[in-house]
Amino acid sequence: MGLAIKSARTCKRVVHPQITGRRGLGITGGRALLVFLDVSTRPATLSAAAVVEALEGVAVLAVGLYVGIEAVIGRPHDLASAVALAFMAVLGGAGIIAVGWGLWQVRRWGRAPALLTQIFTLIIAVSMFQSHRQALGVVLVVVAVVGAAALLSPPTTRALIDE
Repeated sequence: MGLAIKSARTCKRVVHPQITGRRGLGITGGRALLVFLDVSTRPATLSAAAVVEALEGVAVLAVGLYVGIEAVIGRPHDLASAVALAFMAVLGGAGIIAVGWGLWQVRRWGRAPALLTQIFTLIIAVSMFQSHRQALGVVLVVVAVVGAAALLSPPTTRALIDE
């Protein structure tokens, strides 16, 4: 007896004779009251993908801020390159966070850039292995595989297709 709408709420029609006529209660046609309940239609796999994506964005944003601060207070070899790198990392981190928010809101457009983020995370993990930072490489591989698996799982696919 409900209707799922884009804001992940369920709409139920409830008849209550004592509430009719009050302002601000969403009364439609006589005694019927529309009640909106916050009932999430987001599967757990999509929530996990959104959280992984947002955490990756926060990490990229933090690295960008760190590089920017070090460029200003430190002695970089090339100040212009350091500032440009910091600026791109901050913008990239903000974009990745926005993609995570889009997934959290069950928006179909968030899936492709989130999957690209996981692919780039794997590429960075390979670089970590080659530079003898195996612990960080393993963490990045686990994060990327969990994120990609959550994005490509059947419940996530159904939720994004039925958007």
